[in-house]
Amino acid sequence: IALWLSVFPIWARWVTANPLDVAIVLAPKGTVAKEVTVVIPETYELNLVFERANIPFKELKLLLGDWAYKDGKPIPSGVKVPIRWALRKVVDGQVVASGEIESFGSIAWSSAEVDRQVGHIKVEPGKYMFNAEILRDVQELAHIKTRISMQLRPKASSTWQITFVWWGSMANVLLLWPAVAAFGLLLLWRAGLTFRSRDTP
Repeated sequence: IALWLSVFPIWARWVTANPLDVAIVLAPKGTVAKEVTVVIPETYELNLVFERANIPFKELKLLLGDWAYKDGKPIPSGVKVPIRWALRKVVDGQVVASGEIESFGSIAWSSAEVDRQVGHIKVEPGKYMFNAEILRDVQELAHIKTRISMQLRPKASSTWQITFVWWGSMANVLLLWPAVAAFGLLLLWRAGLTFRSRDTP
């Protein structure tokens, strides 16, 4: 149990880590060139990630938009960010995924960040070169720190590795850690009984 509890979290973090998570400048228009390593053949969302900092929610929503739909299609909202990107194999330069989009809206909000979807990537494990460029200055968002990231969405994942991470984490929380705690309490109780018996004349 001790070996599992020490090794499993390390493996799980390695499997679920974002292959790409780097800063990108929106004004003046910036570029990214980064070698990435994909460890599992999972579908990743390619997202622009905006830091909320202390910007009021209403201002952020006006700038970054939401993810509303009408007649099955997303309604454009927020300041648009045009971006072109490509993922190439390191060994031969072959393009395995690419896209160009006038991005808008947002798909996820947390207390620290707002995500905007740019595309999806699903490739075989290996080393790749990722390139992206903002196609025009986006002055309206220049004051917001922005990153571009390849992110897993566990609910949409399909590989055995992510399934194993999910069930392994559940087992840790519901079974193994309670078992370790119970065993520790038992040892303390036994030690207390032994100590008392030694002090009893």
